[in-house]
Amino acid sequence: MSPIQQMLLGVGAVAKKTYVDDVFSIYTYGSENMGSSAADISINNAIDLASDGGLVWIKRYEDNGDHILADTENGGNKYLRTNSNLGVTTDSNMFKTFNSNGFTVGTDTMVNKWDGTPADRGRYVSYTWKKTKGFFDVVKYQGNSGTAFNVPHSLGVKPGAILIKSLDSSGDWYWWSKGMTTSQWLKFNKKETVQTSSAYQIGANLTSATFQVPTGSEVNNGSDNFIAYLWADGDESAAEIFGESGDKTLMKMGTYTGTGGSNNINIGFEPQWLIIRRFDAGEAENWEMMDCMREWVDTNTEFLQANTTRSEGGESNKIRLTATGFEWLSGGSDFNANNGVYLYMAFRRSDGYVQKPVEDATKVFAMDTGNGSSIIPNYDSGFPVDFAIYTQTGVTDPRWTTARLIGTNELKANDSVVEATYAHNTWDSNVGWNKNGSSAHQSWMWKRHAGFDVVTYKGNSTPGRTVQHNLGKIPEMIWIKCRNVTENWVVGHKGLNGGSSPWEYSLRLNGGEPEVDYPYFNDTAPTSTLFTLNNNGQVNGGSTNTYIAMLFASVDGISKVGYYNGTGSSGLSITTGFQPRMIVIKPAYRLDTYGGAWHMFDTLRGINSGAEYPLRLNTNEPQTVSNHLDYIDLDSDGFTIVSTHQNYNYSGARYIYYAHA
Repeated sequence: MSPIQQMLLGVGAVAKKTYVDDVFSIYTYGSENMGSSAADISINNAIDLASDGGLVWIKRYEDNGDHILADTENGGNKYLRTNSNLGVTTDSNMFKTFNSNGFTVGTDTMVNKWDGTPADRGRYVSYTWKKTKGFFDVVKYQGNSGTAFNVPHSLGVKPGAILIKSLDSSGDWYWWSKGMTTSQWLKFNKKETVQTSSAYQIGANLTSATFQVPTGSEVNNGSDNFIAYLWADGDESAAEIFGESGDKTLMKMGTYTGTGGSNNINIGFEPQWLIIRRFDAGEAENWEMMDCMREWVDTNTEFLQANTTRSEGGESNKIRLTATGFEWLSGGSDFNANNGVYLYMAFRRSDGYVQKPVEDATKVFAMDTGNGSSIIPNYDSGFPVDFAIYTQTGVTDPRWTTARLIGTNELKANDSVVEATYAHNTWDSNVGWNKNGSSAHQSWMWKRHAGFDVVTYKGNSTPGRTVQHNLGKIPEMIWIKCRNVTENWVVGHKGLNGGSSPWEYSLRLNGGEPEVDYPYFNDTAPTSTLFTLNNNGQVNGGSTNTYIAMLFASVDGISKVGYYNGTGSSGLSITTGFQPRMIVIKPAYRLDTYGGAWHMFDTLRGINSGAEYPLRLNTNEPQTVSNHLDYIDLDSDGFTIVSTHQNYNYSGARYIYYAHA
C-alpha cells in the first residue's frame, strides 16, 4: 500500500477492499424482467445506491429514444437527457427509486416498454456508477451569476472528467476530460467542434477536494441549480485502491491518435464500457459509446450515441477488445481517422484482478436445457455468460462452443473447421444467453473470473510471442483454436507428462490421441499475466489469423484443474475440495500409447451411485447410452472413480481432469 493510501485509510487500519462489482454495473433488461402485465421493474445489479448515492443512465437500445439519466442528488422521479438541452424533468413513471441493490424504473416506454407479446417488448441497457472515493462523485451546486468559485467534491483525487448541466434552464451539457487543455471544452449533447474559452474552462484549477466553476452562464447562472458528474483519473496514485490487492485502477481517460488502419490502444486492462469523441481542431463527431453487454466483437460492434436518440448501430470489422485495451481494425472519421485526435473514457471489466472473489460457484458456472424461447435467454444462468458449450445430448450433434467475445460466431470442439455464424447466439442478457434452442439442447455456461478467462488475439508468426490475460493467477489449462483457418484445437494442461515440464506437451480437444511433445507453448509455462506461444499455425500463424483461447484455473471451493495416475482398481478417490457438478476426464497417456476421448459428466444429466451417461467433447456422437455404466460417484469433497475402464482408471495410465462445483 502506498503512503498516500495509508494516509487516506489511516496508518495501521485494515483497508476495506472495493471491487468493480461494488461501484459499476452494465445491466441489460427486457422481457425476462417483465411480468404478465405492465408494472414497475426493479433491477438488482448489486450496487448500493440507497446508502451511498450515484448515477443511473438508461437507453432503450433497439429503438430510437432518449438517454435517461437519474442521480441521487436530484432524487427519484426526476431525470435528465444527454441528447437534449432541457433541464431536469419530473415524471413519476420514469425513474422511481434508488435501492440498496440497484434501482426501480416505472412504466414509461423510455425505460420499460411492456407488450403482451414478449418479442415486441423493449430492450434496455443501464449503466450505474456508485459514489465512491477515487472513482465517481455527483455534486449539486447553485450558480452565482458570473463569478468563478470552487465547489467541494469527495473524489479524494483530481477529477479526470467532468460533465455539467443546468437543472433549471435549457442549457447545453459541458464536458472536460484528461487530454484536453484546461481551457478547452466540448458540448456533450451536440456534434460540435472543440471550443476554447475562459468562460467555460471547467478543467482549470482542479484539486483532490474542489473543482472550479467558471463564469459562463450555462454553468454559472445565479438563478439556476446545476449537477456535476465527476470521474476520477485512474492514473492518480491515490485512485488506485481497488481489487483484491488494493492497487488496481478501474478507469482510464486520455487521448489517442488515429491511424486510418490497424491501431492498438493499450490502456492496461480490457474495458467493459467505452466512450469516444473526436476533438482535434475543426472536427465535429458524435459521442460514440460501446459496452460488452450488447455486442462488442471484431466482426460487429453496436454503438450508441450519447448526444442523439438513435438506436444502436452496427459497425463491422471495426474494433476488437484486447486484454490490455482495444484495437481499431480500420479507419473512419468518427473513431480512427489518420492523424485524428480522440478523447476516450473507459471502465474496466470485472476481471480476476478487480472482481469480488467468487464464493458461490453457481454465480460463475451453470447448466441448463433450452426453453425454446424466441427471445433471450433460451438458456438460464443467473449471470452474464462469457463462454458456452451447447449440443443435443441425445442425438448426433456437434459440440458447439462460442463466447461473448466472438458474438454470433461459433466453433466445433469436435472439429478443426473454421468458425460459423449462428444468429441466435445472442448475449445481451445478465441472466442467460441464446434464443430459439430446443429442450433437446443442453448448455454449459461460464462467467469470466479468477478461475476462467477468454482471450482473442491475432497471429504474428513469431516464436516466443506472449499473449496477455486477466485471470490474475496462473492458468492451469488452456484451450486454443484458430477461428478463420482450419486448424486443430490445442490444449495445454499442468498435468501433462505427469506434471513434469507439462507445457512442453499438448493435446487436441478435437481428438482422442495421447499427449505429444511439441512446443506449441514454446516450452514455457504460463504466468499470472501471460502465456507464450511458438509460431505454429494452430496457435500463432500469420497476421491474418484470428484466435480464441480459453484459460482455466483452480479456485478453492469453485473449480479444480488436476491430474492423477490410474490404478486399475475400483475406488480411486480424487479430492477437489468441493462436490462437483461437472467433470471432464481425458486419458493423457497409456502404456500402450493409446489416448482416449474427452469424457464429460454433469449433474444435470446425472451423476449418482448408479450408471452415468458420459458425453464426449471430441465427437458429435450422442451421450453413450450403449455404455450406460457406473463410472464415477460424487463425494462431498470430490469424486471417486469406481470403474476400472481404460478411459478413467487404467493401471499405469495418466489422466487429466477439470471439475467445477
